[in-house]
Amino acid sequence: MQALKTLRLIAPLAVSLAAMALAIVPASAQAEYPNQSIRLIVPFSAGGGTDLGARLVAEDLERTLGVSVVVENLPGAGSQLGLTELANAPADGYTIGAVNQPAFDTIILVPERQAAFDIDSFDYLINHVAEPLIIAVLPESPYQDLGQLVADVAARPGELRVATSGLLTPEHLAQLQLERVADSRLRIAHFNGASESMTQFRGGRTDIAFTTSSFLEGLRPLAILSPERSPALPDIPTAVEQGYPDLVMVSTRGFAVPDGVPAPVLEKLRAAFAEVASSPEHQARAAASNLSVEVIAGEDYDAYVRANHEAARPLVELAQRPRN
Repeated sequence: MQALKTLRLIAPLAVSLAAMALAIVPASAQAEYPNQSIRLIVPFSAGGGTDLGARLVAEDLERTLGVSVVVENLPGAGSQLGLTELANAPADGYTIGAVNQPAFDTIILVPERQAAFDIDSFDYLINHVAEPLIIAVLPESPYQDLGQLVADVAARPGELRVATSGLLTPEHLAQLQLERVADSRLRIAHFNGASESMTQFRGGRTDIAFTTSSFLEGLRPLAILSPERSPALPDIPTAVEQGYPDLVMVSTRGFAVPDGVPAPVLEKLRAAFAEVASSPEHQARAAASNLSVEVIAGEDYDAYVRANHEAARPLVELAQRPRN
């Protein structure tokens, strides 16, 4: 009985001491963050645009945080493999991943993909690169502006031919947007990558290109699908300013961590990424690699990701319906 009474007296004290220890240790650990190397998952193959941008960030981040940042390529299933790895990683700030929209959205929104993560599986750090799509035609095309093209799509449902770099890619989603705007149908063909789809276009086998600045040489751009004109392409009018506010499609590349990273660590990472991406030196290096840096940081980026995700939802649903 005496032993039981002593245990009852000691137990509350032990719980109090344990709680104090738990409160102290994380704070100490967070104050020391980072104290080991950071893993940066790129869910695409080495050598692509996402990989290149991530490696530029990693190099500058090492100087900012004072630890090594190791890039690890985990390609597969259109980034699903690497994103699954990121979602399942410890939420301690030592695993970061590249997140591309709208690829990220389509993985979550297509039930057949059976994604092991959702929009709430991550804390979002920063948007790094933005690449708006451009609607363009060949110089001999009769279309001089976007309004003429929309009118023709509306007048000839199912006749105008377009190509994508793959099912549910940004080009495909933008074409579905154009169909909704024109209340009509395009004749859509899917190819394996942007180079193949643009070869079809330049060969005259499709009528309209949904492309990026990398493939724009020799073409007549009708509209850039960003909310505002691009500083890099200031002479190309937006679809928005031409009266089509629902024609916006920007492929973005940002960074995230698993949901649940302690707030002080999350804020330190967000600040470090913002410092790196906002520096003129980093932006110049990115521009030399044909990467257009567009910084959206912290909570603003979180809201941006979620807004883009909801904007993609009806397009993904439309893509899965049978075509007439």
